[in-house]
Amino acid sequence: MVGEESIAKVNTQEEDRFSKITTRDIEKLNTRLQIDLLDNYTTTTSLIQGAIQLIKKKITDYEVQIFVHRSESREYREILSEGIAAIPEDSLFVACLFMHNNFALLDDFYTEYGNNDPLIYQVLKEHYRVHFLYPVIHGCELVAIIFFCHHEEAPGDGPLPPPETLEYIRAIGDRLRVNLYSILMAEKKQQELLQLATYPGRIKNHPTITDIVQQIFNDIRVHIPFDNGIYYGFLEYRDVLTPISFYNLDTVPQYIERGKAVSGFVLAKKKALLIPDRRYNAYFTTVEEEPFLYESCISIPVMTETAFFGVLTLSRRIRSGNEQYSQEHLNALQIVVNFLSLEIDNRKIRDELEKSYFSTICALTNALEAKDAYTHGHSERVMKYAVMTAQELQLMPETVRKIRYAAMMHDIGKIGIKDELIAKTNELTEDESVELREHTDIGFRILEGATIFDDIRDLIKYHHEKMDGSGYYFLKKGEYPWEVMVIRIADIFDSLTTDRPHHPKMEIGRALDFMQHYIGRCFDQRVYDAFCRAIKNA
Repeated sequence: MVGEESIAKVNTQEEDRFSKITTRDIEKLNTRLQIDLLDNYTTTTSLIQGAIQLIKKKITDYEVQIFVHRSESREYREILSEGIAAIPEDSLFVACLFMHNNFALLDDFYTEYGNNDPLIYQVLKEHYRVHFLYPVIHGCELVAIIFFCHHEEAPGDGPLPPPETLEYIRAIGDRLRVNLYSILMAEKKQQELLQLATYPGRIKNHPTITDIVQQIFNDIRVHIPFDNGIYYGFLEYRDVLTPISFYNLDTVPQYIERGKAVSGFVLAKKKALLIPDRRYNAYFTTVEEEPFLYESCISIPVMTETAFFGVLTLSRRIRSGNEQYSQEHLNALQIVVNFLSLEIDNRKIRDELEKSYFSTICALTNALEAKDAYTHGHSERVMKYAVMTAQELQLMPETVRKIRYAAMMHDIGKIGIKDELIAKTNELTEDESVELREHTDIGFRILEGATIFDDIRDLIKYHHEKMDGSGYYFLKKGEYPWEVMVIRIADIFDSLTTDRPHHPKMEIGRALDFMQHYIGRCFDQRVYDAFCRAIKNA
């Protein structure tokens, strides 16, 4: 009997407890479950859509617009549509809203803070018909603004909705605050990675490795704050690192031995090194070889699977304890270093291939010119004069490279011309002249399979063109590469200053004076002046 009475008592208590659960309790539970769904969204758009749908379930008297902070454009704007408005992050409106940090009627908000930004007010009031708003703040950042807007047929302004409605909005705002901040941070990291992914295209246009590293130093500060940085090249024969490029350093070591200091340690291990705080790392507390390194350091080897090129090291002061480098910084720098390694490797491969091909061409050119005493060494001299002129014109290194190779190979097509025609000392017949002119097209076709020289083939083909259109292909200035003028003036000068079958060599001064007749025909005044300076300074 006692057992049955106990069971009955328990059942009664359970019935009493469940009888106290009201419809309101069920609604609260359902609301909380619905708000919990906001945790499932992984994109800004889906999260904002979900938040707006939740708000509209409870609040049907208003249209809802949510402006989200976009760091890349430094403004707040609608996510679900392009909209017609954007609110600058540095506006007085945003500053006042951050300080207010609560619900506010739009008119009262402007009155209370004396906000003098009429344009934002006009857009919010007249276009969006904003009645009240709520700021979504995470820490020290305003991440979003929720605007509650009248329908077109809605009555004029009134008070804020009742407390229970505001509490519901606040609950959604709290969940939105956490999730939106997380998504925005993830998007920011994705954007940073996308920016880092543009490095291959950005760095390949720099002429030297020093220029590339300087570009990296200038760019990565956005992603990886640092106070100084240095890139060492690896001298394989001496087995040491030597400074190539550095940032914010007055003095640098002459070299770093393997295993010494931070960078030498990376050389020895050939692995990236992260030092959050050297003061608490017994091995790196003192680094006499690199005294300029601050407390927090990242050092990464620049290498591929088959080659070691150097070490890139960054360091940063620790002032308040929150500036330590982390794995996140290391990962970001590793991406950049990977691109740098590939670029250095590609350049070395290209240089070796280019030198090999160029050596072969030079050998063929020298063999060709050896058959004719009058033209022996002609191409090398033309190359020398052309490079001197290009440098006097202060052309880019890549342009100087093109001119150098094209000048050396400008007559390579004569390989396809009969020896007796090339060596002929008498005046050529019309048919012979036509045949000799084919050497420019033959040279163009010889380099057809050498893609590494694609950018100079036109210089070889058109090196006999004239500005007035009276050249081999009758092209006028602007219809053929302008670099041709640099090769043309060098070619003419060497022809005038060496013995030829039809004329003895001229003195340099007389040749320069004579060449003034070609200004406006074979080259312009600027090229002529630069050539004269180059010859006089040689």
